Amino acid sequence: SLHGVWYADNMLFISDRRLKTSIKPLVAELNEQASKAGVDGDGAAWVLRQLRPVSYYFKRDAEAKHQRFGFIAQEVAETIPQVVQEKEPVAGNPGIKAIVYQDFIAIFTAVLQSVTARLEQADSGYAAMKTRMEAMESSFQHLQAAMESSYEKLRAAMGPSGEKAKADETAKKLADLEARLSHVEAWMSLR
Repeated sequence: SLHGVWYADNMLFISDRRLKTSIKPLVAELNEQASKAGVDGDGAAWVLRQLRPVSYYFKRDAEAKHQRFGFIAQEVAETIPQVVQEKEPVAGNPGIKAIVYQDFIAIFTAVLQSVTARLEQADSGYAAMKTRMEAMESSFQHLQAAMESSYEKLRAAMGPSGEKAKADETAKKLADLEARLSHVEAWMSLR
């Protein structure tokens, strides 16, 4: 067991398929972990919400003077126990918990894939909604133009000596229609 600071130009982690068994998508495992916690749905998003990144200092040794960033092994074990290992107790001291940080690469990749898929789904929903709003706006503009044209035709047909009651009734209906259209226009401007 090494402790302290050590340097390497490159580290390789064995990952050959021929050395592995029971291979399954990590998302399935994360969904299973979330399900055990009573959460339905996207296990990757659940894991992301459960992890609590912290800053800290070690209590002793050479590393005590340097601020570090990471996670608390006991907290991580509550969410994804597979990435937490415990050293054997030595001379009456309890075992120390450690996190297999390289496993977080796969976990964070699964989380990013999940988030990306949800963003793509939201983008397509937004595009569909935008198309519907543009169609409604176009229909509104056509309706407004038709109403203005009808109003002008009515004025011309009634002439200066037209029936006052009919003109007043039609003007009232047109005013009501204009009010309704202005409500639609106000709603459209909220988008």
